Amino acid sequence: MAGASSGSDSSPEEEPTGHRSHSPDSTASDPESDDADSELAAPSAIANISFGALAKAQSSLSREHKKKPSPRQQNTVHDRTAPDPSSAAAGTKKKRSGEDTARPGGRSNKNAPAEQSSKRAVTRRREVITPIEKLRGPVRDPRFDPAVSGSFNEDAFKKHYGFLDSYREDEMKMLKAEVRKTRDGEELERLKRKLKSMESQKQARMDKERRKDVIRKFKKEEREKVKEGKKVWHLKESEIKKRVLTEKYGKLSEKQLEQKMARKEKRIAQKEKRNLPFGRRTE
Repeated sequence: MAGASSGSDSSPEEEPTGHRSHSPDSTASDPESDDADSELAAPSAIANISFGALAKAQSSLSREHKKKPSPRQQNTVHDRTAPDPSSAAAGTKKKRSGEDTARPGGRSNKNAPAEQSSKRAVTRRREVITPIEKLRGPVRDPRFDPAVSGSFNEDAFKKHYGFLDSYREDEMKMLKAEVRKTRDGEELERLKRKLKSMESQKQARMDKERRKDVIRKFKKEEREKVKEGKKVWHLKESEIKKRVLTEKYGKLSEKQLEQKMARKEKRIAQKEKRNLPFGRRTE
């Protein structure tokens, strides 16, 4: 009995200090008390870890920190590893030059002439609708299109517009009358130049017609000779000129021919005199 009583008397006083009595209300403690308990329990848990495990964990953390670069280092590494456009172009050019030298059409050295292949890639595009330009064809001027206006017939033109010669003759007569009446020097020179130009054009038309007559007569004679069995003969340019001059001056009298030749020689002499160089003055 004494032992029991002693045990009962000492129970509230001899309770271990490491244990706390929990009341029914203590089970519903607030979160602040739980955080305080976890903070108190953390140093005790670290105290039970050995120094070797701590050193090993610290070394592993330091290695991971070294492996992971900072954002600035990441940008620097990206700039370094990014391909340079100039170097890439140079590499492509070098690669192409290597391919050119490897190909049969490439140059053996830089001084050798370049060889170009005649092969061309066929286009993959297909013309479904023909362009309007191809349908229209080249642009043509209808004024000079033989399909529209036909070929020029000089004989028909002369026949249809022969009345223009009479108009020119009347205009020349009027100019000659004005030259005789005009007293103004500048106006007189202008009229003379115009009259001379019209006379030169008339003379050129006459010479052209005379040449055509000579050729026409010769062809007619040659057709008759071919019918007789002779070979075809063609006139040279020099022979045509001789016949034209004969036709031109053959109808003139001897006096008229001498005057004509004298004027021609005078014109030739004046032309040669103009072409001569000027002589030096002698003092």
